[in-house]
Amino acid sequence: MSIFKQGLLSLFINFKSFFYLSYPLLQALSILGLTVGILMTISPSLAQNYSEEVMVLFCTLSLYLFVLKHYYTHVIAWADQRTNNVITVSFK
Repeated sequence: MSIFKQGLLSLFINFKSFFYLSYPLLQALSILGLTVGILMTISPSLAQNYSEEVMVLFCTLSLYLFVLKHYYTHVIAWADQRTNNVITVSFK
């Protein structure tokens, strides 16, 4: 379990800037995908059969990103194995 925590901590610390720079773009992509799914639903083409899958996929991606951003600091604090938990992450 300690190896898993070390790997998770290093992954989250190293990808901090990537995640917070790309988060708005990924959420915009999710909204765009949801919009495409809604348009596929109302279109009379053969693509209408796959509209539910597209909407579920992009809703799941959006929810995953939201949960990851919300619990990011909690996961870092949990994965830190030092006794004083000095890591402070603040994004403004």
